[in-house]
Amino acid sequence: MRFKAASYAVTFALLAFASAGPGPLGVGTLTGVVKLKGTPPNFSPQPVARDHAFCGKTQPQQALVISSAGAVRYALINLKGVASGELTPKRGVLDNRNCQFMPHLQTLPVGSTLVVKNSDPILHTTHGHLVEYLPSHGAVHPQGQGEGAAHHHGDEEVEDPHRRLKHQESLFNVALPFKAQELEVRLKKPGLIHLMCEAGHGWMSGYIHVSDTPYAGVTDQEGRFRLEGVPAGEHELTVWHEYLGLLVQKVKVLSGRETPVMLEYSPPSHAH
Repeated sequence: MRFKAASYAVTFALLAFASAGPGPLGVGTLTGVVKLKGTPPNFSPQPVARDHAFCGKTQPQQALVISSAGAVRYALINLKGVASGELTPKRGVLDNRNCQFMPHLQTLPVGSTLVVKNSDPILHTTHGHLVEYLPSHGAVHPQGQGEGAAHHHGDEEVEDPHRRLKHQESLFNVALPFKAQELEVRLKKPGLIHLMCEAGHGWMSGYIHVSDTPYAGVTDQEGRFRLEGVPAGEHELTVWHEYLGLLVQKVKVLSGRETPVMLEYSPPSHAH
């Protein structure tokens, strides 16, 4: 009887091990911080061309938000080449608030519903284009060698990073003339969506990443991100930032453990 009980215990242990998940060791958690080396460029406030009574004469830029410790906010984190996990559509919110898109960048699973709101007492529009990002030098740079989003080329002016967004398709365009108005948009296609307000608010710009995998995230005000349930093994981690460009790093996720990574952009050789 003791021998049979031991045999059953071994059998159950082997079955549990075999069903642990992708690869021999299951899944783990990937955490990290994205930083910028050196001193960040000093951006001037963006001039406001319309609705001064509410929006003011200038608005702060959102293209590069850096903490005092050099942490990069609004960087898009993505794992490439990972077998698709469970993808559950969500209900996201995009608010036209204080003459800005809030949040500036977010990621949602494909098939999600986006609630577009207007919290301001003025007309806003929200136009979303599916876009392709075009690196300045046509290459993705390894970790620690960020390309920078704009450069001086001889005597040429500094490049506007939005010029490197190739608009491919208009996905939605909604008008919100009233405060507290809400409309819903279904996010049917994966990819990067560039947001604009065409009610004379040219400074308003934002992004939505529609992901076809659950392994995507956005850095917070401390530059941190966290991806859970990642299959154990080696993967390609991609970081995209609208101003700083692209970083790529190989990572190895360990089963049942938290794997920390640090990613750093080189100082941009330009300023606005």
